[in-house]
Amino acid sequence: MRLFGVLSVVTGAGLAVAETLLNWGDWQWAPFYVIDFVAAALLIVAGVRTILGRADAVALSCAAWFFSAGMAWMSFFGNLQHACPDHPANCGPYLGLVGGFFAWTVVGSVGSAVFAWRYAGGRHQAIR
Repeated sequence: MRLFGVLSVVTGAGLAVAETLLNWGDWQWAPFYVIDFVAAALLIVAGVRTILGRADAVALSCAAWFFSAGMAWMSFFGNLQHACPDHPANCGPYLGLVGGFFAWTVVGSVGSAVFAWRYAGGRHQAIR
């Protein structure tokens, strides 16, 4: 359980750093990058709550990972549809990075769902 919390914190921090580095000097329209920082903050808070063993960690982890997966879905397929035909250079490493992050958030979402299922399945105290 703590390992999952550490992975959430590392993923959230990595997302915040990557978003800052990728946009430095050429920031997009605010809603497109602010949502990434919201996802990063959710992942970090959920990870810290998981590490501390708080009762709300299960719900926060599910929310954080599924929110991040939805955000990554839009970013990956938006870039795939719009950027690749006009700017083939965007289809290389950047699209691979975004696609890798999308895959990682799917893994995290499945992990958080398993975490929630095990938690609610009586192996731990009931969710409050």
